[in-house]
Amino acid sequence: MPILGAPLLAGAGGGAIALGGGAAAGTGISTSVLVGGAAVVGTGLLLSGDTPVNSTATGAAVSALTSGELQERLKKAQALAKQLSATAAESCATGNCCQKTIVIPYSSAPESAKHIDDAQRMGFPSVLTYDANPIAARARRATSTSGVPRYSGMEPDEYPPAAFMENGGHASVRNIDWRDNRVSGGIIGANVKGLPAGCRITLITGP
Repeated sequence: MPILGAPLLAGAGGGAIALGGGAAAGTGISTSVLVGGAAVVGTGLLLSGDTPVNSTATGAAVSALTSGELQERLKKAQALAKQLSATAAESCATGNCCQKTIVIPYSSAPESAKHIDDAQRMGFPSVLTYDANPIAARARRATSTSGVPRYSGMEPDEYPPAAFMENGGHASVRNIDWRDNRVSGGIIGANVKGLPAGCRITLITGP
């Protein structure tokens, strides 16, 4: 999912509501949760591969990887996640601890949400490490989506998303509706804005 820098608007009938949190008392841990609704996607960071490319039309989300490819990527993602978790624990022990939870609602981005749930059920990590470097994110995206077929009206969606280090260039990739992809990317982008590199993000789904 492309990570877009558009703000979220609160409103009736599906507007996203960002609930800001402070530091948990006595812990130094910054917490915040985003709940339900659509992101209004405007100008923001578009990573390479985000523009729909005309090819064979399709109407539903389709896996871009074989079972074997997905299993190989899963092993690499799990190994990287273990290393990053250990690094984060060491950093947090010294008081440098940033944590946040972001919810991708099925009501706003159903295909993105299903990809998140499917990938996490397979064993891909749910706690991710934010990388504030857009150049590194583009590189991860380019590697993860290399050779992935493009379909009209669809975009390759990655889990973990390219903005997170656990992507590592070996994410689960699925072609989904481009609008769905932009909504989920907008939600994530709005919620990581201003966060320090290394912030630990728990990415989950909601109604």
